[in-house]
Amino acid sequence: KSCSASIFFSLKEMQKLSSLSELNDDINDEINLIQRKVKTEEDQLSRTEFLLEARRIKILKDLREIYPIQALYNDRYAIRGLELPSDMNFVDDHVSSALGFTCHLVYMCSKYL
Repeated sequence: KSCSASIFFSLKEMQKLSSLSELNDDINDEINLIQRKVKTEEDQLSRTEFLLEARRIKILKDLREIYPIQALYNDRYAIRGLELPSDMNFVDDHVSSALGFTCHLVYMCSKYL
């Protein structure tokens, strides 16, 4: 009798072990699935980041063509051919236009950077 009780107990333990082994396999399968999904998402994120950076570069290149800045003499600059004044010895329309171009350029750069 004690021998059959011992065998029964061992069969019960074996069933539990088998059940735990199946559960472990299921968990490992789920982990592998999640890892594949994470890899796919990481690849998509890398691609999106690359495309975003390429788009930013193109937009900044376009802004550079729209608002070209030239270095002039004595650390002075011009935007779209209008000198950026360091004093008020320029016509108001000239100053307003040059500063307006500069403000718009800075604003647009801030949106895309």
